Amino acid sequence: PLEANTVALRFASEGFNTFTISYAIDKPYPIPHLDLAIATSYIKLNVEEFGLDNNFFMLGFSAGGHLVGSYSYLYKELSSILDVNDEFLRPTAIVLSYPVISMTHNTHIRTRDIICDYNEANYDKFSIEKHVTKDYPPTYIWTTLTDTGVNPSNTLDMIKALEDNKVLYDSILFDSLDHGRSVMTLEIKEEF
Repeated sequence: PLEANTVALRFASEGFNTFTISYAIDKPYPIPHLDLAIATSYIKLNVEEFGLDNNFFMLGFSAGGHLVGSYSYLYKELSSILDVNDEFLRPTAIVLSYPVISMTHNTHIRTRDIICDYNEANYDKFSIEKHVTKDYPPTYIWTTLTDTGVNPSNTLDMIKALEDNKVLYDSILFDSLDHGRSVMTLEIKEEF
């Protein structure tokens, strides 16, 4: 996808090793999360071949922000499915860009319906703000206050959860941009 490749290329131009992960976008949990866990395992098993260190940062945008944000507490559950040590799947830190956070209020309906398999009983499990603890990975989170794709209250709720649990984080709230701005290259501006 344009957004993923644009972001990966921008980070690569700054000297970061980058990977874009394709995951099932129209499937409920645990399928997209397992896609991310399997990709993480593959990369971590090949750190020497790829010339990497052990720092492993994850970035997610919009619904992908929900995937990364929820993976950051569900990785322990996923590790038991894959029969690997849970610390092996844990990200060093994460970046959440205009993310879907809550499944209970001001949510992105399509993301909620898909990830929760249209089951209201799953809403709490996938509301990220309800699962932040002191062990949550350090987080950089940003959005635009005029985002019409994902309500910016999602980011504000997450910031509060991070503060309440004393998780190391930083954030930026832009005043007047819409959803999907990525790294703001010309390609992204033209796409949206």
